[in-house]
Amino acid sequence: MAEGSLPALKFWIGGVARLACVPVLFLWPSGDWAWPQGWALSAIYIAYGVTMAVWLSRNDPDLLTERLKGSPVQEGQAGWDKVLMVAMLILGLAVFAAPVLDHRWAWSTVPVWLQWTALALNVPAFLLVGWVMRTNTFLARVVKVDEDRGHSVVTTGPYAIVRHPMYLGVLVAVMAMPVALGSWWGLIPAVAMCLLLVVRTLLEDRMLHAELAGYADYAKTTRFRLLPGLF
Repeated sequence: MAEGSLPALKFWIGGVARLACVPVLFLWPSGDWAWPQGWALSAIYIAYGVTMAVWLSRNDPDLLTERLKGSPVQEGQAGWDKVLMVAMLILGLAVFAAPVLDHRWAWSTVPVWLQWTALALNVPAFLLVGWVMRTNTFLARVVKVDEDRGHSVVTTGPYAIVRHPMYLGVLVAVMAMPVALGSWWGLIPAVAMCLLLVVRTLLEDRMLHAELAGYADYAKTTRFRLLPGLF
């Protein structure tokens, strides 16, 4: 085997192993290995992860490398974003854990039809996120202007509709997840996380106006940050 293929092989082995753990993380702590909503949501996550990893590895490896930086604190990141990222990481764990424990101990009663409706909402949410990734090669996990990669304003695709389409997809997925898993309690950390995402949108937008050339002109054309006609 050629040396150059070893890093790629390790990447794919590691990626497959991480994705295989998704249903385990949902089902094992829930105490219910036959939980259909847990399996269905796991399948959506795995399908999205595999699809984007394959597409990015072939078409935008630089973005794949950037997205694989898992640390919530990185070089060049805005100071306020370091605080928000740590807070959102904690809330993200709560958004995941609360529905799983809720299912185990049966704290909530959510109509089955509503669970499957919320589950279905994850599909367009992830499709939107995928569209964003295919459009914006500068889509880092943290808020920064990436001068090393020639960061410039992206105005096409979903960015012609709203200025922060990635956050819109994430907001829908975060709010849909607890309901899809039959948990009202999970909505508490989900709402808190969404509020932080809105704050992040406002702060990031202000930073991009100040630091990214051409962004102010783009904002005059694409007026809304998250929701066309509203915000």
